[in-house]
Amino acid sequence: MRRRALLAAPILALPTLAPAQQTAAFRVYSCARDRTGSHHLAEIDWRDGTLRLIPLPGRGHHVAVSPETPWCAAPARRPGDWLLLWNRRTDHHTLLRPPAGYFFTGHAVFAENPQFLYCSAQHTNTSRGAVLVVDTFAREPRFSGALDTHGIGPHAIAFDPRHRHLVVCNGGLQTHPVRRREVTNAAHFASSLVRLSLTGERISQHVAEPGLSLRHLDLDNTGRAVVAAQVPAGAAAGVDTALVWLENPIGGPLQAASWQHGLHHTLQGYLGDVRWQGHGDVIATSAPSASVLRLGERIAVNMHTDVSGVAVSPVGTVLSDGLGRLVVHGGRKRRFDLAFDNHLSCLES
Repeated sequence: MRRRALLAAPILALPTLAPAQQTAAFRVYSCARDRTGSHHLAEIDWRDGTLRLIPLPGRGHHVAVSPETPWCAAPARRPGDWLLLWNRRTDHHTLLRPPAGYFFTGHAVFAENPQFLYCSAQHTNTSRGAVLVVDTFAREPRFSGALDTHGIGPHAIAFDPRHRHLVVCNGGLQTHPVRRREVTNAAHFASSLVRLSLTGERISQHVAEPGLSLRHLDLDNTGRAVVAAQVPAGAAAGVDTALVWLENPIGGPLQAASWQHGLHHTLQGYLGDVRWQGHGDVIATSAPSASVLRLGERIAVNMHTDVSGVAVSPVGTVLSDGLGRLVVHGGRKRRFDLAFDNHLSCLES
């Protein structure tokens, strides 16, 4: 797992939590690797640290959790040829393979109708982006359709319940049809943030700055997106190109977050997980090869090493890392004999 650190850009600093807050009932979900090299979907009950491990056929990336149903979904890391659906109540597992000609790109989301799961994917030969739709209420979960993302190489996907939109990061990176992690267009590509209706109609689409691949996103309580980007190897981007971008307004053009001047070199052109905190007054995101926690004008160096996932919980910001640590910022810590993967999800019990 690549080394990561935490970068946060808030208007208000995150509070230290009282002991009573630390025992709030919620569960944490992440893909993880154990010391034998086996991969799992991990569920942790924060109150007592109870750990459940669901075997995965390979390395996962992100875990989508339905608050209305017992389903969890873990797509394989790009280029993925499986999707695990796990029923938390019955412990039933279903493994789905993508339709012919597609592979998964690591992310999925449940929308307002919990029957449907939306998975980011791309065409194997052309890298054309798609959202594969899974019907989880069928007798056996099955694919029920595919939506065009109007771009190539999609990665993160989110659902905006206020406007009933799917929001997708089209990374813009074309990959070799056989060596599927090999990027073939790093010198010239176009990345975009697109909003789709649940039936696939394109609502809006805005192209990123040249040389930036939009990878991860989160939505605040109004539906506005914050997007984390990376500069792929071989791409032509400015030496101080912003890596965090905001919709302004919702569905409108992307605007660089103003607080990140001078950070591009420190972060080595890459940001991973990104989250709004509170009511949209804090942005937190993980980044490799740096150890920075930014709170307003204050910068705390060497906050954590190998930080990967960032999520919002009832007790505040939760971080995970490749050393098996789960940390509530300013509060309680837990450690497991695991290496957590890139992303983290939380759900109130």
